[in-house]
Amino acid sequence: TNSSLTIHTRLYYLNRHFDTPHTQETLALGGWISWESGEWHGLSFGLTPYTSQRIVGSDKHDGASLLQPGQLGYTVLGLAYARWRGWDSQITLYRQLLETPLLNTYDSKMTPVTFEAYTFVNNTITNLTLTVSQVEKIKTWTASSFRSLSEAAGFDNTSDGITLAGLTWACDPLSVKAWEYYAHNIVNSVYAQADIKGPDTGFPVWSLSAQGIYQQDVGAAYAGEFKTGMGGVMGGLAWKGFTLTAGCTATDTGADIYNPWASYPGYTSLMEEDCNTAGEKAWMAGLAYDFSEL
Repeated sequence: TNSSLTIHTRLYYLNRHFDTPHTQETLALGGWISWESGEWHGLSFGLTPYTSQRIVGSDKHDGASLLQPGQLGYTVLGLAYARWRGWDSQITLYRQLLETPLLNTYDSKMTPVTFEAYTFVNNTITNLTLTVSQVEKIKTWTASSFRSLSEAAGFDNTSDGITLAGLTWACDPLSVKAWEYYAHNIVNSVYAQADIKGPDTGFPVWSLSAQGIYQQDVGAAYAGEFKTGMGGVMGGLAWKGFTLTAGCTATDTGADIYNPWASYPGYTSLMEEDCNTAGEKAWMAGLAYDFSEL
């Protein structure tokens, strides 16, 4: 009882011109069907197949990352999990979604990135969330199967995964998070972020955030020996539906920030540029309006 079925469709057209190597152009249709069972003594199950199929796309204009190489469609069972909830905890086993700063769904194409993982989340302490996960495999944007995270990073015939742990403490107006990702034989990454928001007293509401990353090679160092990091700050003012944002980031000169598996959480990261190369400094400014005010 209480099971659910959700159909999510997605139509995506992308046309980008490059002098080298060539123009990319694809029109794809796809999406997914998600089934989630009801809970029985805290136990539930979920299944989600994903698909993306070519509508338009010349083989000469490949590379948009909406289809497999050669403009080929794909179908994959992206989620297949058992989940148990109880005692202020949640345990999720096998194919699942992860939403953390350095491992996440990176959902900007036809289908999200999903993972084969074994995840424990606990909320026993008020305002504190503890997450621990052993992540073994990954399904990237257009993959029809799962590979080890080390293989997905480009290191053939390896089978290494990532062990991650995170703490998030949130009590208005302050929230703090810290995450560690140990990519075996590749890199250890530590991410920290703090956010604070001012009171809403009828005047512009201010907000301030700071973030940082530290990385260093570990074990066999498949990606080479390196040490690097980044730091960023961002501030905002919100008033009568308008939000003004400004921020900056700076990357250490030691090496580029290493994260071949998911989207980059830097404040100045955009779809076209992550602004995470060695020695790079970047700034951003934005203005948004919430039309619900009208």
